[in-house]
Amino acid sequence: MSGEKRRSLNENLSRNLRLLYTLRRETEKINLAEFANQLGIGHTTLQNILRQKCNLTLDTVDLIAQRLDFPALQLLADQYPETDLTRGAGIIRGLTYQSF
Repeated sequence: MSGEKRRSLNENLSRNLRLLYTLRRETEKINLAEFANQLGIGHTTLQNILRQKCNLTLDTVDLIAQRLDFPALQLLADQYPETDLTRGAGIIRGLTYQSF
């Protein structure tokens, strides 16, 4: 490793859920409470996750992953720089809009 500080799992989860919420907000026009409901968690819990103010159990992370139909390990992963995630979000938005 080149001296880079690795993000914590909470930071990764927060970052990845924030990106997924942004995509859903833009494509499905949902608000934070609706996204929390889709995830099977409370609105306040989701706010705390996004602010990195809570430590979730593995069962809760697994529930969120199942509700998103997304691998739990990817929700916790710190694989890509922010620019790559943003670029990926643009690609996903393009695919979503094309399907309408």
